[in-house]
Amino acid sequence: MVNGATFEPLKRPNAVEDIINTFKEAILHGQLKPGQRLPSEAELCEQLGVGRGTIREAMKMLRALGVVKIQQGDGTYIADKPTASALNPLVFALLLETGSGTDLLELRALLEIGGYQLAAQKAAAEDWPA
Repeated sequence: MVNGATFEPLKRPNAVEDIINTFKEAILHGQLKPGQRLPSEAELCEQLGVGRGTIREAMKMLRALGVVKIQQGDGTYIADKPTASALNPLVFALLLETGSGTDLLELRALLEIGGYQLAAQKAAAEDWPA
């Protein structure tokens, strides 16, 4: 309370979510192509009207989804083959709800390891190299 007035927390749009959805839509509509280099961080900040921290968080999440690849000192690129699951609205919703690309990376690692183990268990003798 300030001088007898009470204030409610401001509801600000989620800029990271908006950026992720913008990139997702651009990929789905062919405006961004696999292997295409993205503008620099500074250019993205200017074009999207957000700060560097917001761009970095969005890129971190897009990388966790396999949508972009970040090459230190070279730039950020749309992944050569963004997987259909990476563009799946359910996966995006999970990422945005948790707010952490780390959680999604951990889940992905668990699923991949489990998939490899299951494949190894079900493989027939002739499937293994001699």
